[in-house]
Amino acid sequence: MKIGLPYALATFLFFFAGINFSWCQSFHGLAQVKTSLNYVRPDTNRVLVLLKQSKDLIMKTGVTSAGVDSAIRLNREAGELANKLNFLRGKGYTLLIGAQILSHTRQKAACIRTAQQALVILQQLNDINGQADAYNIIGDIHSNDEGQLLPKIGYFQKAIKLYIRSGQKERAANLLTYLGDLEIWNGQYRDAIKDLKNSLSLFKAVGFEKVHAVYDLLGYGYLYLGDINEALKYNLLAVQTAEKYEDSSTLLCTIYGRTGLTYSYADNLPKCIFYMKKSLNQAYKLKDSVAIVQISLNLSAALLRNKRSDLAIQRINSVRSFKLVQEDITWKARFATLLIRAYSLHKDFKSAEVYLNECKKLLASKGIDQNVYVEIFSGIILYYQATNQFEKTYSYIAAHTKYRNAAKAIIRLDDNDDLHLFRADSASGKMLSAVRHLQRFMLFSDSLKSEKNKKQAALLEVQFDADKKDRDIQFKAKNIDLLTKQAQLQKISFRQERIIRNWIIAASGLLLLVIAVLYNRFRLKQRNNRRLEAQHLALTDKQEEINKKNDDLIHLSEKQSTLLKEKEWLLREIHHRVKNNLQITMSLLNIQSSYLESGFALDAIVNSQRRMQAMSLIHTKLYQSDNLAYIDMSNYIPELVGYLKDSFNEGDFIIFELHTPSFELDISQAIPIGLILNEAITNCLKYAFKGRDNGRIKIIMELNEEKIYTLTIADDGIGMPEKNADEYRDSLGMNLMRGLTGQIQGEFDIKSKSGTTITVRFKDVKLMVEELEAI
Repeated sequence: MKIGLPYALATFLFFFAGINFSWCQSFHGLAQVKTSLNYVRPDTNRVLVLLKQSKDLIMKTGVTSAGVDSAIRLNREAGELANKLNFLRGKGYTLLIGAQILSHTRQKAACIRTAQQALVILQQLNDINGQADAYNIIGDIHSNDEGQLLPKIGYFQKAIKLYIRSGQKERAANLLTYLGDLEIWNGQYRDAIKDLKNSLSLFKAVGFEKVHAVYDLLGYGYLYLGDINEALKYNLLAVQTAEKYEDSSTLLCTIYGRTGLTYSYADNLPKCIFYMKKSLNQAYKLKDSVAIVQISLNLSAALLRNKRSDLAIQRINSVRSFKLVQEDITWKARFATLLIRAYSLHKDFKSAEVYLNECKKLLASKGIDQNVYVEIFSGIILYYQATNQFEKTYSYIAAHTKYRNAAKAIIRLDDNDDLHLFRADSASGKMLSAVRHLQRFMLFSDSLKSEKNKKQAALLEVQFDADKKDRDIQFKAKNIDLLTKQAQLQKISFRQERIIRNWIIAASGLLLLVIAVLYNRFRLKQRNNRRLEAQHLALTDKQEEINKKNDDLIHLSEKQSTLLKEKEWLLREIHHRVKNNLQITMSLLNIQSSYLESGFALDAIVNSQRRMQAMSLIHTKLYQSDNLAYIDMSNYIPELVGYLKDSFNEGDFIIFELHTPSFELDISQAIPIGLILNEAITNCLKYAFKGRDNGRIKIIMELNEEKIYTLTIADDGIGMPEKNADEYRDSLGMNLMRGLTGQIQGEFDIKSKSGTTITVRFKDVKLMVEELEAI
């Protein structure tokens, strides 16, 4: 017989999800088993594969009848092969899976018989997991009816002990939760609470945190025992855990509803309505008509406990059209009983009488829950006393007392039988009996008030703890978000610092290279001429000044590393400094040239100055441009040509034809191309037009569809001398141009026909990067 609170939620939670055969957990999925089955020899391994395949089919969610037939066929084949091989374990698990198939098809007697046969074999093999699964199947096939519930609980208890012995704590915890649900159903509330707490301990041991179902059942169990404080504690834990893991199933609806029910018995109507409405909203989302009716009637009962009959009538009538209310006898009884109480409190006795007559008819019906009888008698008593028909109430009060005392729930928050008897005796003139019943009611009422005061204090403490935990969770969540953002900002800062550091290292390397070259030249000149000692000291001072400025630049970049604008400024400053350094070097070489009388040495210095000027122009363009990585060659080439033309004082005698469309080169290619142009144009101006008053130099730079650049420098001069052609080809200028072409991985070609034509072909640096990445 099911015992429960008046109008309590009847949604019970069943966690049994099927058997987990530990010996075949290592097998692959069903598709792979089928694929590999043809390649398995007819031995014990094939038996296991067939059993795994059969088990997967029958345990599959939503298995069809065809799937069941396939599972039976595979299990039968496994059993025949196991018998042929005399494979005892195979026989045992063939029977075990067969029992599971029979359980699925609800063939109870055959299922129990087959599971018991499997149990005998598995006990011989000392297979603890298999034995636990067998007890699990036998327990599951039993129904929840009064005659079968206790044996069902007993089989589950045996299975749980074996699961714990075998170390399957999570399976044991799940089954303990289901067992606690069944024990609440059977009125074994203290046993249920003990098993549910053991379930919590096992879940904690395996690190499983989604235990809101266990919290919910603990709260429900404590409510049956009348311990509202403990009930509310676990109800709120269930709510917090369910919301934390965003549960949106029927379980969330149950948790909200039971929390509202607990608040109802704690006389906290606002909280009760709050959680009942949340439960009702969830039920409507899930389109669960049973839950909608159940929660609506629970909410109505709570409103009636607080004398809100008008709202209760509205809520009850909102589910009047549901098929469940119209056809199910238990729901019809609850519906009619609530309307008797509601209309009686509302003083609408004519409407209440309609449902009074309906309840009297229902009393003769079968299949009504025991607690519904209690509520029907309570409603009839309320109606007769409200209409001053006290003599009619005696038999119903006696029946109410009888059924109420038969209930296993310890909670007694609405024990008003002595009050009803006092009113009836007073109206009938039985004053001595009336006084006795009044004294008993007052004694119960005083003790109840005292108990309520204690529970109210504890209730406030529970609510305070729950609110504190909510605030702590929110605070931790905010801290996590803050730390995440700080980590992201720190990561961005480190990345920017790394980029700037790399640029500084590159610039410093270039400066060190220049310094090394200058210092080497200085040392060579010092050996030849002590008169350069003063200039050496000046150069050293300049170098120290450069180092100091670079130290200042590094210090400034470290302080302002987080801003992209400062990074660009730093790059511009680097290019500016390099240009200045090159200019300084050129000035030093110019000063040096004033002390030289040898023509070859002087030419070498002048040529070096021109090469430095070619590089200096590039760095000038870079720091003056918005783009710090690319050079616009359509501007750079004319400026370089103008500089070289002015340095030779050719005036308008030499005509330059420039065909340089607007395109940009990476700095790694622009510097070599500038030096090649410098060497080629210098050679043309020095040697191509000897003995002539005029000449023409063409400079063409093109880019084809394959992203290959072609640079052509052609003159109409005298060309290369045939006698000294080899010597000319091996000159410093030619070797420098070839080396620079090789540096950009290009092709160098020179022809002497109607003048000299130099051609350089090379790929765009982006194209080379793409090719390397493709490799």
